[in-house]
Amino acid sequence: MNRRYFIYSLWLIAVIISFFFDNLFFKLIKLISNRTLDQIMILWSDYLTGFVIFIIVTIIFLFNKKTREWIPTLWLSFIVSWLISLSIKSIVHRARPSPMLVNEVGYSFPSNHAVITFSSVKVMDRTFRIMNWIWLVFAIIVSFSRIYVNVHHLSDVMAGSLLGYSVGDLFSYIEYKYKIFKRFNPIKGNIYRN
Repeated sequence: MNRRYFIYSLWLIAVIISFFFDNLFFKLIKLISNRTLDQIMILWSDYLTGFVIFIIVTIIFLFNKKTREWIPTLWLSFIVSWLISLSIKSIVHRARPSPMLVNEVGYSFPSNHAVITFSSVKVMDRTFRIMNWIWLVFAIIVSFSRIYVNVHHLSDVMAGSLLGYSVGDLFSYIEYKYKIFKRFNPIKGNIYRN
């Protein structure tokens, strides 16, 4: 069995199982919550909006000449995953948990923060792997903060992470295989790898 299909299968199973553990996860968070952690998680959750995440990752890619050719792929991953997420939200209409530690409007499923942060993980993996691991930890912390401040269920974040990663994987694969955006980039050199 292909490793990619195995990982996606496990992730999908984890998403399905997470629906059964939404309430338990909230109870576990209540056990660790305190005033200091509340403030840290509010900071992570409130100020790291999709737009800020989008800008941070773009700046990271701009600093490296070899990764600039991946910026269109990165943007496409962000935008398409975000649009799919909004479409799902408009169909599912899942209410947010309450009470929330931050003000949040709209529907809960899936988490846009998880979608956007995880959409760039595979693109980073194709360009520079050390930063990919740092970004993966960052994406997990952002996603956890959304559950901690009680604006998302565990299943919202799990589904959002799978959706975002899948879209990023698709677009990074297309760019790697067909090099669509590379021909528009004046920077020479091949940084593509499996």
